[in-house]
Amino acid sequence: MLQKFVLISVIIMGVFYLTGIGVETGDDGRLSIFKTNANLIGVWATTAILFAIDLIIFEKAKGMDLIYYIFAISVALMLIVLSGSRKAVIMMPTSVFIYYIFLNRSLNFKLKLLVPLVIFIFIAFQYIGSNELMIRRFTNELERRDMGGRKPIWEAAMEVIRINPYFGMGIGEFSFQIEYRLGQVRAMHNEFLQVAGYGGLAGLLCFVSFLFGLLKRSLFILNRKNPGVTSLPLAMVYMSLLYLATAGGAFSSFFIWFNFAFIVVRSQKMEPDNPESLTEYLPNKV
Repeated sequence: MLQKFVLISVIIMGVFYLTGIGVETGDDGRLSIFKTNANLIGVWATTAILFAIDLIIFEKAKGMDLIYYIFAISVALMLIVLSGSRKAVIMMPTSVFIYYIFLNRSLNFKLKLLVPLVIFIFIAFQYIGSNELMIRRFTNELERRDMGGRKPIWEAAMEVIRINPYFGMGIGEFSFQIEYRLGQVRAMHNEFLQVAGYGGLAGLLCFVSFLFGLLKRSLFILNRKNPGVTSLPLAMVYMSLLYLATAGGAFSSFFIWFNFAFIVVRSQKMEPDNPESLTEYLPNKV
């Protein structure tokens, strides 16, 4: 299963960190593994946490399987802290919250699940809050109040978009205009502004329509109460939107395309081939 491969990849990252293989630490103290962007490490680890929680619930994990999933969550949490990714720190609890709220299970089951989730979030924030790197990064953001340097970039992008708001300026001209205003080439850290700059409102409408289609698919399976799926696709839609709105070069990142593909595959409009064989997963049986 793809979800388990993601957990394995995070554990391998943890091994690289412990052995020092391919590990680099930037001037800001943030972890990089084989030149991988620190923010990407953080959001990938967040995905692993969400996947592990989903596997625990869907498989009703016990014994060694449960220990393995909890271990993967611990390693992922460590990587989030080492990456210094504020995005991941925000994404992790909020995506878990969305997953829990829309989980296709009985109220009794969700109440039982609430206690371990609260304990996990408490431990996670205690760990994150005691890390010097995370404290420094969030403190700097509170002092600067410019969205981590994104505010002036977004303001410049809005100025350029106003030149031709309907059909945009194309990739080359938009990049030239941004460089002219900022004095250097900068990533937008917001793919919605970038699409609007390239293709105007027409391009942005097409892009938003695509994202709305993903959201619709993820909600469709919840309405069908299909026992073979959970609220995981919906939580990943949220993660994708947050990443697109804040990450630089999101379109060129494997993370966003992995999310898109996973959401589409997991939200297929399918009925079980043999419903009777799945009765043990029905909400009223959990």
